[in-house]
Amino acid sequence: MTRLAFAAVLDVMRSMRRRGKTAVWGAAASNPASANLARRLGFVEVDTLWVFARDIG
Repeated sequence: MTRLAFAAVLDVMRSMRRRGKTAVWGAAASNPASANLARRLGFVEVDTLWVFARDIG
């Protein structure tokens, strides 16, 4: 799966670049596989995003 994911994302990134776009990556701390894939693709961590939700239950 990882090779397939790598190839798929790389293809999307190349397509974006041809259109003058820059790819960004977001990964939850609970998903280290996503963060590792991002690093393999050359992404570097530049910031942290806080996500807030209200408990409406």
